[in-house]
Amino acid sequence: MNIREFYNVLLVRMNFREVLPSAYVKRKKIQECNEEIVLLNSPNIMNGCDDVLCGRKTVVSKLENVANKLESEGLCLMIYELFRSKEKQHKLRMVQKNLLQQRFPDLSEQELLLQLDKRVASEGGGHRTGGAVDLTICDCNGKPLDMGTSYEEFNKSTPTGSDSLTEEQKHNRCLLQTVMKNEGFVNYPLEWWHYSYGDKMWASYLNKPHAIYGNVNQYS
Repeated sequence: MNIREFYNVLLVRMNFREVLPSAYVKRKKIQECNEEIVLLNSPNIMNGCDDVLCGRKTVVSKLENVANKLESEGLCLMIYELFRSKEKQHKLRMVQKNLLQQRFPDLSEQELLLQLDKRVASEGGGHRTGGAVDLTICDCNGKPLDMGTSYEEFNKSTPTGSDSLTEEQKHNRCLLQTVMKNEGFVNYPLEWWHYSYGDKMWASYLNKPHAIYGNVNQYS
């Protein structure tokens, strides 16, 4: 770890900075616990994608706990993504790369990759482990609460702690943070919808000695 990286990590630990250096997160060691990946099939969790939802057994159980707590308030979880295959990860990365090239045509290749890594992980990331989840809260009719941006909309309001939010939007994000944090998840500060448990991000932000989930090649 170089001096600059050490300084930035220290700032996060002291709550003066929100985002850990990506290189620091990538280097976090893994002690794979070999927990199985299972289907998520809960009546009070809505599927916000066109694919099946599956994740590590503990993660699925924790999400069901969150959904049960929200149900008592007349609310539901809507999940956009859990486990993501290697092929889908690569496809999403290429889509985001093309979008960045169109929006910022003057970026060098190195600058482009730095921005791309903030949106889609280059070496799998949490979704490849079955430990990361993209989600929001919705009403009983499936209408998402106002979080300030839509899912995968990247602008100045995307970071969880953005100061360009209304009081209602701040309240809704706070509710999501609270119910997820109470189940042991950590949020990626640059994306209000992304939470992790057991992967490198989770271990890094909670200062754990190692992650317990590594990449899974496929769901079977």
